[in-house]
Amino acid sequence: MKRYLLIIFSLIVFNVSFSQALIKGQVKSAETKKGIQYVSVILNGTYRGTSTDEDGNFSLEIPDYSSENTFTFKLVGYKTKELSLVQLMKDEVVYLDIEEQKVGEVMVQPINAFNLLRDAIKKIPENYYSSPIGQEIFYRQLLYTNNDLSIIEEGHYNLINTFQREKLPKSVSVKKSRAFHDYSAYESLGKLVTNNLVSDSVYIADAAEVITGFNPDLKTLTENKDGIFSESSIKYYDYKYGGMSIKNNHVMYIIHFDQRPGIKKTLYKGTIYIDTASLAVVEFEANLSPEGIDFQKLLPLKFRLLAKIAGYKLNIQDLAIQAKYEIYEGYWVIDKGSFQLKGSIAKKKGAPIQGDLNLAFDVLRNYPKTQFYNVPSPYNVIVSDIKNFENPYFWGNLTIIPLPARASDLIEQKITKQ
Repeated sequence: MKRYLLIIFSLIVFNVSFSQALIKGQVKSAETKKGIQYVSVILNGTYRGTSTDEDGNFSLEIPDYSSENTFTFKLVGYKTKELSLVQLMKDEVVYLDIEEQKVGEVMVQPINAFNLLRDAIKKIPENYYSSPIGQEIFYRQLLYTNNDLSIIEEGHYNLINTFQREKLPKSVSVKKSRAFHDYSAYESLGKLVTNNLVSDSVYIADAAEVITGFNPDLKTLTENKDGIFSESSIKYYDYKYGGMSIKNNHVMYIIHFDQRPGIKKTLYKGTIYIDTASLAVVEFEANLSPEGIDFQKLLPLKFRLLAKIAGYKLNIQDLAIQAKYEIYEGYWVIDKGSFQLKGSIAKKKGAPIQGDLNLAFDVLRNYPKTQFYNVPSPYNVIVSDIKNFENPYFWGNLTIIPLPARASDLIEQKITKQ
């Protein structure tokens, strides 16, 4: 099952330095002496930058404390200022002067959402890691079947992330995990389906493959003719500029997209957030568009044909994906992600079984590849036992993704029945 989910991911989704320095400061108006929000702070000669918060404060990671480093501070309505690292560390507060302009006839050009997105795609090789790094992950998979809980898996592991979907992580160290599996709802479909569920679900380490579904891959982003990030897809999608917002002290451009009315393809709608300083795609969410007519094309043709020959009917009802990136060592890396898939499967002339698959992961930390060591873990294969989830201290002080109330209630019901 997971190997097919990775193919679904690819339908829609888009140089490590070990010495780091953190620069902090504040930008104020020279006239009012109050902090200025939204000022772009850029390390000259690079694409590293940030923006000031509502009080004018900023922090920026740079490779090292080099005396040759210079910074540019700019915001519409103020005079652009350039400072050396020595000046910035000495003064801490940067004062910007209001720029007096003679206003004549002004023509305001609206931001072209597609061109903005295209520029962000061109920046991907510069904004994202191209070399593998280590990541510590918390991962959870939930499968609801006919409103009951069939699978719940939780894994805490380290992996080497290659940032390329074509090269799945080869090094995974499972630190701890727990799981519960109940395939009784699928017994009526025969051994073919249940065997696939078993083989795809009991190996917690395989969850590392899911991470690759959210990583920036320039080739996939630009060459998928139906993808929302491809120039050729402009004839299928409408892109609209939605203004700006601030998230985690970064000023973001907002782009909304949806497939154009009348386009008979399985396409998507959603929102993309682009960092104004680096033009990096830092957040993304998408669902199947109501205009998407033939949902079944989400599945590979070979898989659909095999299902048909074996006498199964498959129907995908909805799909949603979210991904978020964060700054690490001056570059953007995957930080959080989730994937939801709703559908049904049935034998011919049989009652359909409704399934609701939810995958989510959270990167707890990033670290250099050299720190990774692959240690075989006895937690790789878990015996199905719902009592594994009875212990509220199982994860100790580990930061984990909150368990949905729906899953928590179903787990409690199952434990009570035993």
